[in-house]
Amino acid sequence: MIVISDTSVLVNLAAIGQLELLRKLYSGVIVPTKVMEEVRATADKSAPNRQVASCEWIEVRAVNDLKLEERIGANLDEGEAAAIALAIETRADFLLMDERRGRRVAEGEGLTVIGLLGVLVRAKSAGHISAVRPVLDDLVTSTSFYMTDALKAEVLSQAG
Repeated sequence: MIVISDTSVLVNLAAIGQLELLRKLYSGVIVPTKVMEEVRATADKSAPNRQVASCEWIEVRAVNDLKLEERIGANLDEGEAAAIALAIETRADFLLMDERRGRRVAEGEGLTVIGLLGVLVRAKSAGHISAVRPVLDDLVTSTSFYMTDALKAEVLSQAG
C-alpha cells in the first residue's frame, strides 16, 4: 500500500502523541522532499516537528515530474503541490491531507484523500484506539486544528 502525506496530518498526530497510528494503519508513509523540508524548518522549535523529522518509518522521496508539480501548485503551497504530484506519480492508494483547497485539487486529479479525522475513524475501526472522542478533544485543545460541531458529530457517528 502506498500512502503519501502532506505536513499537517503528520504534525497534528505527533502533537497529540498519535503519530504511530499511521504506521499501524499503513506500515509506512511517504512524504515528498518539500514536505520534510517544511517539517525540518521548524523542528528546532517544535517537538511534534522533531518527532516527524526523526521518524524512521516515514520515507522521503523526491517528485520526479516537476512540470506536474508546477501545474498542480498554481494555487497551493509547495508541500501540498509536491504531495499531490508524488501521489499521482506513485499511484498512491491514499493521500493524507486536510487543507480544503489541496483536497479539492487532489480529488480532481482522481486521488483518494483521507484527512486526519478519517485516519482517526479508521484507527478506531481497526482497534488501534478505543474511542475517537478523547483524541478529538486532545486535538482541539493541543493544536490549532479546527472543526465545527457538526463535523465532530459526524466523525463520532462514523466511529460508532
